[in-house]
Parts: sequence; structure tokens; C-alpha cells
Amino acid sequence: MTASTKTRSSKVARDAEATFLLAAIVESSEDAIVSKDLAGVVTSWNKAAERMFGYAADEMVGESILKIIPGERQEEEEHILERLRSGDQIQNFETVRVRKDGERVEVSLTVSPVRDSSGVIIGASKIIREITERKRAEEAYLRLATKSEQQRRFYEAILSNTPDLVYVFGLDHRFTYANAALLKMWGRTWDEAIGKNCLELGYEPWHAAMHDREIEKVIATRQPIRGEVPFTGTHGRRVYDYIFVPVLGRHGEVEAIAGTTRDVTERKQFEEALRESEAVLRTVANEAQVGLVMVDKERRYLFANQTYADILGLPDPNIVGQRVSDVLAHLYDQIKPRLDSAFAGQRVSYELHLARHPKTGEERYYEVVYEPRVTPLADAYVIVVLSDITQRKKIEHTLEQLVAQRTARLTETIGELEAFSYTIAHDMRAPLRAMQSFSAILDEEHATRLDTEGRGLLRRITLSASRLDHLIQDVLDYSKIVRADLQLEPVDTQALIEELIHAYPELQPQNADIVIDTPLSNILGNRAALTQVFANLLGNAAKFVAPGVRPRINIRTEPGFSGFVRLWFEDNGIGIEESFHKRLFQMFQRANPPGPYEGTGIGLAIVRKAIERMGGRVGVESQPGAGSRFWVELRPALHSQL
Repeated sequence: MTASTKTRSSKVARDAEATFLLAAIVESSEDAIVSKDLAGVVTSWNKAAERMFGYAADEMVGESILKIIPGERQEEEEHILERLRSGDQIQNFETVRVRKDGERVEVSLTVSPVRDSSGVIIGASKIIREITERKRAEEAYLRLATKSEQQRRFYEAILSNTPDLVYVFGLDHRFTYANAALLKMWGRTWDEAIGKNCLELGYEPWHAAMHDREIEKVIATRQPIRGEVPFTGTHGRRVYDYIFVPVLGRHGEVEAIAGTTRDVTERKQFEEALRESEAVLRTVANEAQVGLVMVDKERRYLFANQTYADILGLPDPNIVGQRVSDVLAHLYDQIKPRLDSAFAGQRVSYELHLARHPKTGEERYYEVVYEPRVTPLADAYVIVVLSDITQRKKIEHTLEQLVAQRTARLTETIGELEAFSYTIAHDMRAPLRAMQSFSAILDEEHATRLDTEGRGLLRRITLSASRLDHLIQDVLDYSKIVRADLQLEPVDTQALIEELIHAYPELQPQNADIVIDTPLSNILGNRAALTQVFANLLGNAAKFVAPGVRPRINIRTEPGFSGFVRLWFEDNGIGIEESFHKRLFQMFQRANPPGPYEGTGIGLAIVRKAIERMGGRVGVESQPGAGSRFWVELRPALHSQL
């Protein structure tokens, strides 16, 4: 064997050994190593590729690499081949491939061109690394980072917009965080404040030293600490309530100290004003001439002034905290149901009578008021106010006696006046009737001896006497209505009205048109009084019509106010001015001046008084030229009562 032959044999052996070594590396690799030609046909497929994709080597060698590429990504292969033909190497190309069982797997590809001995590219080798777990980890990390960033923005938004001062101290007592409200109060920017301690930020030395001690205490005890301190910042001198809390690490060590501070100046001012008001009110309550107490739901005294103790003659005025049943055992049976009602939300007021005061022995009267105070912000309680009304009761008793005496005298006087007026009116009719008789005789027997003027004067005397007689009669009728004891009974309304129509000529068919809307409801009334009422209303309806107009009257009933019966008398008369309606039913009031319509001005007053005496009401609706509609209301009578 020549030297050259030995050299060639040695080289072949080395090449074979190298090839074997490379094959061993490929087969033992954790990454899938695949080769393919420029048409994409697989030419080698290692063990890692079998594990990664589930295909054995004999299932893939000779097959297109598209077999493991998802349909929507197969254009990637053509793009990769184009780059390989150009001699490019593709590194760390992340994509998706498909296992034999259809599951997708995320991979990273490194693709290199394969050349023959002459340098011509004949295929490609692929190193495929599965990155599914890494991608999942990256996605989880991304989600966590996104959530963390959202939370950071959320907390930052809250801390930046809260009016409270929020901050963090490092273990060296220097600020590592301060929110916008604190920076504004300091009048500093973030860069000017962060990294500084309290003293460097303008806190008074005693204030800075106090916080240094508190920070060290929080670090040592791992417990929060709270305080209240004044501070002068950009808002002026204010009072602040603060709390420092430890920020603990994973192993329980203190990593930082977080703090929040709230401006409580207004609250402190309000509390001071409230304390002052309570002091003033307590002074006023103790000096008041009324007894004042507050009782809680356990029936214990919350407050009691001195006057309360004096009124009830308590031996010990210091009763706050004691039970009402213990302090007022002799009165508690009276008090308990009223307290129960007050705690149920009812305001209770009553008079308390002590036949014998515990200290003075005198008879006393008190007005007692229980005022419930029930709110959602505090426990319910009741305010009790006792006022001594003994003197008022004595005055009331005296006044009642005086009123009773004067009422008796007034009743007696009124009775005497009524009797006197009745007697006068009655006795006046005797000479008046004589005047009428003598005038009639004079007219019948001696009229021919009188001239025209004399006869005219005689007629005027007769007419005046007749008018005066009517007036006296109306006054007597009114007096009877006022004085009479009107016994109520069921009245057949329609029958009574029909009797009146037959009794009065001016109401009969030849003189007036009267329409009754039957049936009329029956009423409870006094028949005699109703006879006069209906007669007056019908007479007025027939009388007060324009000259030459035939009276037309319509009578009907309908339901009235609150279960009463309303009876209407509607006419076609001359009507009444609305401004006169309120005076129409008063004594001696006439809607029309004397002349063509004679009257005394008492008839409607009799109607009103009679209806009121029977428990009813009366009214009118009228306009000039449009007739009048008079109505009366009385209680209904049952049909079975007639």
C-alpha cells in the first residue's frame, strides 16, 4: 500500500467516523432535526421529530413537509423555500405545526440551506424546537403584567384623586411615594419631594422627630400607629389625623411604612362647637322652669335636669343611668304604656295629677309630653318634658265658673228679650188691626165725602198698615223658629209640596207652571217648619218674575253632600246679583228695592234659620235675568219610616 493510498484510507475512516458522530448527535438531540429537498419532500426525520409530531420516520421520509403544516399556514413553506434557494438562513421563526393526532404545537424553526460538494443548494435542514410551554408562560406573564399594570393604574387613579394624603416611607425614613394631594399640600413636585425626609420637607423639628420615633416603633412592633397633629402647608394651618402601617415582605419583615392622612380641621371645629352647644344647652336645661329628661330604649335616664327632680320631689337628682321604674316606682304604671307608645314613634301628651306632692304636700297638675327621637344614625330615645300647669288649672277653673255664671245670666237675659220682643210684636197687632178696621170702615162709609187726595191718603194708610202687619207676622214667625223645639220626623216631601200648591192661589195651574220631577226623596225634618220653608221658597219663585211673564218652577231632588238629600227650587224669575248672595239669607235684606215686589226681607232668613235648626244647609245659584236656583239639604228619611 502506497503512502497516498494510506492517506485516502485514513481520510475515509475519519469521514465515516465524523458521519457516524453527526448521526449520533442528530438522533440524540432533544430538538426535532429534519431535512428536505427543494420540493419540500422529507429526506430525514430524527427520533425527536417522531416524539414531537407522532409520525415515525418511515411515515414521513418521502412525504411532503406540508403534512405537518396547518392549511392556513402552508404558504409559509413556499416562502421558506424561496429564501433557501437564495441561500438565506432562517433563524428562530415562530409558527404552528400539527401533530399526527391533530393537536397543534407551537414551534421555533431554524432553517439552513444544504449544499452539495460543488456548493449547489440541494435542500434544507430544519431544527424544530417546541415552544408551547414557553408561549404559555409568556402569555401568562403577559396577562399578569397587563393585570398588574391595570391594577397599578387603578390604584394610582384612586390615590391621585383622593383628598386624603397617601405616602410611603422607606426604612431610612425618606419618602418613596407621595400622592398628588400630599404634593399639593407640600407645594412640591415629585422630584422635589421623593427621597427627602420630613425635616428636609419643612416639617417643624418636633414634628419630624415625632414621626421618626413613630416609624421606628412601627418597624419594631409591626403594629399600626395613629395620631393627630397640626401642620402648616399650602392650605394654611390645619389639623390632620394620620395612621402609619407596616408593609410586610414575604417572610414577615417590614419592607416599608405606608401612611394615610386626612384633614379633620372642620370636624374638630364642629366637635368643639358641638361641645360648646351642649354646654350651653345643658345650662339652659338646668335653668329652665320645665322638667327635661331623656330616656333610652332600656328605659334608663340619659339626661335629667334639676327642675325635673324638683317637680317630682326626687331625693337624689343624680338619676342618669338609673331605670325609670326604679326612680318613679309609684308612677311607673301610668308612665310605662306612654313610654311604649313613644318608642313606637307616637308623640304622647297628657296631664299628670298629683293629689299630694311628695315634698310640699300640695295638689299639683303637670302637662307631660313624650317626644320620640328615632333616627337611623343613633339609638332611639325619648325626650320627656314636664310643665307645672297648676296655676293655669286654677285660672281655668275660675274662668269656667265665671263663664258658667255669665252664660246663665246671658241665657236668662236673652230669654227675657225674646219674650219681650214676642210680646211687643204680638201686642202691636191689636192697635194695628184697629187701624185696618177703621180704615176699611172709613173707606166704605165715608169715601164719598173725601176728595181725591183724601182717598189717596186713606189708601196709603191701609197699605202701610197691611205692610206693617206682614212685617210683624214675619218677625213672629222667625221668633217661633228660633224658640221652638223642632222635633224631626220623616216627611213625605212630594205630598207636602202638593198640599202647598193647592193651598196658595198664586201657585195653582191657572197662575203658574210647576213641574215636580217625581219621585222626590223623603227627608227628616219638622213638618211645620218645612211647610213655612217651602211656602216661602215657592212664593218667592212665583212673585219675583218680570212683568207679563208666567212663573215657571221646577222642583227636584238629588244626592247632596255627605249622604244628605238636596232639594232644588228652580225658577224663571228676574235673578239676583252674585254680590248679594251671601247677604240674601240675613234679616231685613232685600235683593230688590220696594216697588213692584213687596216683601219684608225676613222670608229667606226664616228659611235659613229653620233649615239650620233641622241640621241642614241652604244656598242659591242665580244671575240677573237668568232665574234663580235655591236649594236646601237635609238628612234623608228611610221609606220604612214613613
